[in-house]
Amino acid sequence: MEMAMDYRSSNSKKLNANLEIIPPVGESAFTCFSHPWPWPQCVWHYHPEYEIHLILNSSGQVWVGDYIGPFHDGHLVLVGPDLPHNWTSNAMGPSEGAVQEDHVIQFRDDSFGPEFFNVPDLAAVHDLLSKASRGIEFLVYDPTLVRQIVDIAGLLGIARVIALLQILQKLVEATRMNILCSEGYSPVLGDNAAIRINQVISFMRTNLKEDLTLEDAAKHVQMHSRSFSRFFRQITGRRFSDYLCEMRVGEACDLLQNTDRPITDICFSVGFNNISWFNRCFMESKKMSPREYRRIGLGRYGPFGILPHAG
Repeated sequence: MEMAMDYRSSNSKKLNANLEIIPPVGESAFTCFSHPWPWPQCVWHYHPEYEIHLILNSSGQVWVGDYIGPFHDGHLVLVGPDLPHNWTSNAMGPSEGAVQEDHVIQFRDDSFGPEFFNVPDLAAVHDLLSKASRGIEFLVYDPTLVRQIVDIAGLLGIARVIALLQILQKLVEATRMNILCSEGYSPVLGDNAAIRINQVISFMRTNLKEDLTLEDAAKHVQMHSRSFSRFFRQITGRRFSDYLCEMRVGEACDLLQNTDRPITDICFSVGFNNISWFNRCFMESKKMSPREYRRIGLGRYGPFGILPHAG
């Protein structure tokens, strides 16, 4: 198994998030559901359950803890308990007219009893779940996983339990994965400032291509600029300008993977006002140039985001 480590800010610290309450579903020990886009819970949130999350027919940006990065069709993530996360879509996937699909499985440590995942036979799964405390993206995995995750919601009884264990086993066997959060990340859990920070992030995404300033964002949430600057850095661990830059790089990643637009055109379309600053921000974030990122992406995803789920 190959572990890939993506960049995240060394200054990233803590971000308040909304608590999501996962209601029990009938007599099942765990929850499975699918939903289209948009979805009301698509905000910065957390819950005490593990979450397996598969996205089809879409691309955009993913936030898990202090990690920000792009996602594409076939994006598969395992998020641990109480780890804040969110996905936002930039564009539809490669199939014209396709509807974005989010397929979610949520379960607790004790869904099958307090010691279930501690038995020796499940040692590999237990190790995987431990790593999920920082979030895991599965980059290369068995292509049959997609159908299993999509179909599990329609199963009942022991067939449903066996399907989850089979899914976990194939996640263990994934040949390449990326640990998302930095090792020292420790989220602040609670609803204080959660509504406000979600408003700010939504405003930033909506106005990403504009000449957006800290003063604009402060005004949007009715705060003085100096107070807003302290507030923003306290809960994100980053300066407003750095966070905005990272969001623009994420948008650029999506365009580099899903279009053949010239890099200079992409630079200006996501809000950078000169190519030198764009290249510098991109290199700091992804540790490679935009041109190299596109070249590697074509090898992994094929032309314009068509993802080979296994390789």
